[in-house]
Amino acid sequence: MKSEWHVALLFLWIHSAAHSAPAEPGLPDRMMFDFENEAELTAWFPLQLPKRQQEPPVAFAPSGQNATSGKRSLKITFAGGEWPTLATTNIPQDWAGYETFKADVTVDRPCLVGFLAMQEKSSRERSWEGTVGRWVKTALLRPGRNEISEPLHPPNDYAISTRYGRIVSFEIFMYQPRPHESIYVDNIRLSARKDKTPATVTQFSVAGTGLTVTSVRELDDKLKAQWKSPERKTLDQAEAEFHEGFAQIKNEHPTVVLSVFREGEKGFDSRNPERVYAGWKDAYFSSHGPDGMTAERAENFGRAETQEIFMRHRCPLMRVDLSAIPTGSTIHAAKLIVVRATTDSIATGSNTNATRINTQKRSSGAKWAGVTTAGIRTFFRFTSRTDRGRAA
Repeated sequence: MKSEWHVALLFLWIHSAAHSAPAEPGLPDRMMFDFENEAELTAWFPLQLPKRQQEPPVAFAPSGQNATSGKRSLKITFAGGEWPTLATTNIPQDWAGYETFKADVTVDRPCLVGFLAMQEKSSRERSWEGTVGRWVKTALLRPGRNEISEPLHPPNDYAISTRYGRIVSFEIFMYQPRPHESIYVDNIRLSARKDKTPATVTQFSVAGTGLTVTSVRELDDKLKAQWKSPERKTLDQAEAEFHEGFAQIKNEHPTVVLSVFREGEKGFDSRNPERVYAGWKDAYFSSHGPDGMTAERAENFGRAETQEIFMRHRCPLMRVDLSAIPTGSTIHAAKLIVVRATTDSIATGSNTNATRINTQKRSSGAKWAGVTTAGIRTFFRFTSRTDRGRAA
């Protein structure tokens, strides 16, 4: 079952100072578009979809610049917009014998460009079936020439798959282009070979712990022995405990102050006690496959009432403005409180672990509370006074 959480509060004590047809052995690459023949361009058109936001016009023409196959490329010039798209229906209808899509794109700045193939039974609906039924490749490009490469047959029988029928259209799009911005596309082809991606291992330093891990699962393995099931508490109880600890610290450090960084409330700036805090910034990112969720993943969920944390590829980023803390201050303790929104139990199984609250103590004496999750789908929202009485 999914777990829902109400959010988050930060306290600081401060001491100022699958496809059916296998590829044929030796099957040569199939060129779809190299834009050497101007007659090809008559089959391309700016795409405008009914019941969708109408995009500014897209201009296109053959160009002698940035060609990677032959002497010409396709120059596409945008007039702004959200997802302006150029489309054609003049394409090979059967891609089953090929494994990889390839194309060359030249751009002037970091940007997102994508390709989309629709089959007979594909849908543009923003449902799961609609998402998996259309083949999409998006790529974050760097200035200069970029080679795009993407498998044509994702797992789980997603598009491109024989169950969706023949290929009926092919599209090139860009996300939020600038007015008069141009990109150059060339050498769009299909390959019977699978790309071999070299295995790489990335090390991540876990802030406040001194640990280095390669994955969330490794972090889970390293910390599970010291985890203890947290006692259920209300938000009032959790805050009261923190205030008790603050009182003890104040006996040893009389100049220590308490700052509560809660959006829309006073009490975070000891030098200006009437200031209202407006320093929580958040943004939601999703890289959950398949790539057909292009538009959904581009929506800005910042400031939404609820946020979802699901594994490592659907998660919010949060930033707390702590500039009210005087430079050179000693942080004696900091705490982030996460409040459960419902009493639903957390499902456990071979791929799911219970949420763990891990407290680490640093040499400076600062105490940090962090949350690690593995395989849990959680929802939370920023805490407010209405969260009183809810279980922490």
